[in-house]
Amino acid sequence: MSLRTRVAIAVGAVVFGTLAIVAAVVYPAVGANLRGKNDQALIQVAKQAPTIAAKLKQAGTVGQLVPFGATQLQILPDATTGPTNGFVGLTDHDVQVADGHAGPYFHDEAYGRVDYRIYAMQFPGNPGTLVRAALPVSDAASTQTALGWLLAALIPAGAIGAAVVARLAAGRVLRPVGRLTETVERIRATGDLSAPIETPGQDEISRLGQAFAAMTAGRPQRACAGRGRAGGGRRAARADQRPRRARA
Repeated sequence: MSLRTRVAIAVGAVVFGTLAIVAAVVYPAVGANLRGKNDQALIQVAKQAPTIAAKLKQAGTVGQLVPFGATQLQILPDATTGPTNGFVGLTDHDVQVADGHAGPYFHDEAYGRVDYRIYAMQFPGNPGTLVRAALPVSDAASTQTALGWLLAALIPAGAIGAAVVARLAAGRVLRPVGRLTETVERIRATGDLSAPIETPGQDEISRLGQAFAAMTAGRPQRACAGRGRAGGGRRAARADQRPRRARA
């Protein structure tokens, strides 16, 4: 495996891990944010019950679940435990809320194969009357699900993109190393120290190539100088031996 490939894999793995951590934080945070916004919307609708109660009485829809924008509103006078008109039945807790013995609360219930987020509170100034605001959970769930699919697609795509960019960048950065490696292998195969090494630039890799080029260029000169000194020494030794023989 080449160094370029290793760098690309390492960068891709780091980016993948980083994006996965970010997604693990963002996904539940977005879900909590959507849930919080829905809860605030339910509270606002429930607080408007006194304003629309007169209209519901005129329409004869008190006790029924009526649409209020994307939210459903229900006003239940004389709340008692048991089923209601077209919606989730009341519990003892709901009755306590209507009587003022318990505070408002949220809960999730399914009705007609639809999951609802429900907010229950006492009708202001009218003990015994319960106000419920409901919102389908599927609205927020669909948004969070779409975000989950988006993150699932972006994480590997981002990692692959980062790996490709890292491989291209590594190829450009490591090109002098490749040339230096090819030159060394050629010298090892042929023994030719005169092979040129081109490493332009002033970075560490360029300086390494330049130093290696200077070293290989200097070796033949030193070898010739060494052979010259050795030949001169042998000639001087032979010259010393001739006078000795003459004297003998």
